[in-house]
Amino acid sequence: MAGRIDFKAISQKLKQLKYPALILLLGLVLILWPARQKQPESAQPPAPAPEQSMEAQLEEILSCINGAGPVRVFLTKQTGNETVYQTDETLNKDADTENRTRTTVLARESGGADVPVERKTVYAQYRGALIVCAGADSPQVRLDLVNAVAGLTGLSTDRITVVKMKQ
Repeated sequence: MAGRIDFKAISQKLKQLKYPALILLLGLVLILWPARQKQPESAQPPAPAPEQSMEAQLEEILSCINGAGPVRVFLTKQTGNETVYQTDETLNKDADTENRTRTTVLARESGGADVPVERKTVYAQYRGALIVCAGADSPQVRLDLVNAVAGLTGLSTDRITVVKMKQ
């Protein structure tokens, strides 16, 4: 009979081709999978948060401490943030004189502008902290606030003051 389908032969062929078919199917899925868009290479990395945001970040996180309530933070700084740039130093010696010349290393951005190469950033050192909060009448809350600020700023606990916020 010419119109008869041989299911046994088809089943054997499918068993032989199941791994190549699976690999082909996986390849199609990966090709059709939506890809994330890449950022253009000229995009700058996100700028570090401004200096005053440390206080805002502290206010936000300290207000989450159990019993603290609304919190305001004021930090005094010993030093501000400082960026140290990479420099090249050349030494010229004559018979009786010595001249040192320092030049800042520049790198060319994709836009064509020359910018100094940052070697490191020295972050602010704090002199003291004042915390004003609604829950400051509780000794446990005050201890938690002082410990949190000391851990985040590097201040010793004797340089952190916690006072009650007026109602």
